[in-house]
Amino acid sequence: MQNELACRPTSAFRGLAPATKNEVAPLLARLAVAFPSMNQQFAGVSFWTVLGEQLADEQWSEARVRYAVNYMLKNYQYKTFTIADFLKIDKD
Repeated sequence: MQNELACRPTSAFRGLAPATKNEVAPLLARLAVAFPSMNQQFAGVSFWTVLGEQLADEQWSEARVRYAVNYMLKNYQYKTFTIADFLKIDKD
């Protein structure tokens, strides 16, 4: 069932292998630079750590993470976003 949640049936990323931490980290670092107001930590945990954990739990592929990061960099006009905002991004 988790794979069903990871990529919607119509997703262009369906069937790709889940991204590794080494693939996700530099992509999330690009977002951290672009959204500097989101770099706070609470009890030693950052937003980026929680987002990375969610991407792993949802088994997002490197291609899907890259697509979502680039989408945010090009299109998101606000200074902050939620994990839910990011997880809704998909290329159909």
